[in-house]
Amino acid sequence: MTERTGAGGEKARLPRYFKLFIAMGLVLLAIPSAASAQASRTWVSGVGDDANPCSRTAPCKTFAGAISKTATTGEINCLDPGGFGAVTITKAITINCKNTEAGVLAGGTGVNGIIINASTTSNVILRGLDIFGFSNAASGIKVFAAKRVKVYDTDISGFQHGFDFQPSTERTKGLIRNSVIEDSRGNAVQVAPTATGNARVTIKNSTIAGNNCGVIASSVGAPGSASANTDCGTAGGVGGNAQVNVFGSEIVDNEERGGPNGSAGVFTAGSGAIARIGDNEITGNIFGIRSISPAPGGIFSFGNNYIFGNTTDGTPTGTITPTRR
Repeated sequence: MTERTGAGGEKARLPRYFKLFIAMGLVLLAIPSAASAQASRTWVSGVGDDANPCSRTAPCKTFAGAISKTATTGEINCLDPGGFGAVTITKAITINCKNTEAGVLAGGTGVNGIIINASTTSNVILRGLDIFGFSNAASGIKVFAAKRVKVYDTDISGFQHGFDFQPSTERTKGLIRNSVIEDSRGNAVQVAPTATGNARVTIKNSTIAGNNCGVIASSVGAPGSASANTDCGTAGGVGGNAQVNVFGSEIVDNEERGGPNGSAGVFTAGSGAIARIGDNEITGNIFGIRSISPAPGGIFSFGNNYIFGNTTDGTPTGTITPTRR
């Protein structure tokens, strides 16, 4: 037992474990609450609540609510169908909802569906999303910075630009596979780095349909500027290198919606802009393919594309002979 002196000078005895309780309390205060810890896997649900911890049994309501509770390189999954809202991604993460309807609705001038502004070492993966824009929404997916951005099994429609790839960082890469990008007022896929460096996007087994322009690589000017050529509303940093590879895809019915000289299925602008195309169907566009890129830029074909039924089919800048190994 320990003793303490009272007001009247008498000594009162306290249990020895009283000090132990105090010490334990101080230790507990120093340890973060388990509820505030970030999980490697979180969940969202159409009937969830962002006040929840985003666990399997207590899911969140939105991607924005879940991402703050998901650890870097972690994954957000969807339990059931729902509209999970726009989100800004600033770290390496995966959003995987391929087995249910995962809606991202964005409306209003300048509003984007998903913004990616992560570090140059961050890999971002998006799978199984339905991203829909209305009321002059800006971009379905807008990329400012990352190491790699991969998009699988995703539908993007109704935006100014569908996949707007304008990284300000070196050697940023993108991949679009098994996806649909349609009804963009501007460009379905726009590869236009805003700083000197390299930006490359590969598109495989996807459909680019009913947009103003289809797949764009640009290394000149800002949207609407004389150097950018407003045919396809291209954008990008002067001197940047923009590359796009398109394989096994449909690029169809991308027709003029106000451009002065016509829209295009595949379009390049600037000497640093290169498009490589192979095994695609390119039809129903104003221009099938069109390049205003001086050398070494341009559109280069593997010689196995079906380019037909456009107002002007167009001619590749050059051909590529693949080497089988």
